[in-house]
Amino acid sequence: MQCSLRGMGEIEGASTRATRTPASDTLPKPGRVNEVCKEWLVHEDGALAYQLQKEEVDQHYTGNKSRNAIIREDLPKARHEQKIEEEEALAKYHQMIFLQEEKDAKIAMQLAEKIEREEAEKKYRLELNDQEIARQIQ
Repeated sequence: MQCSLRGMGEIEGASTRATRTPASDTLPKPGRVNEVCKEWLVHEDGALAYQLQKEEVDQHYTGNKSRNAIIREDLPKARHEQKIEEEEALAKYHQMIFLQEEKDAKIAMQLAEKIEREEAEKKYRLELNDQEIARQIQ
């Protein structure tokens, strides 16, 4: 709002159109116009500051409400997704363990067969050696 000074002719013309009131009743005391303008500006600044502060608080409150609503919606979804991921990880772990067991069993079988062959060869060589010694003795 802008304070402006009007001339006495403008004021008198306005006052004659309305009811005829003395100029001293409607006008501030002489010399106080600048002071009244300053007071009015301070009042306007206070009102504007209050309005801006209220808008800021309202926006913050509305933002909090919407964020909390989103969190309330997202939390069960997040828990569900986490449960699915944990189940998938557990299934993958069990699959890995199963494959490792199969691999270990295959290696154990191969080692057992190798040991068995070596034992058979060793036994066969001992028999040949014993037969050779028996021939030499005869």
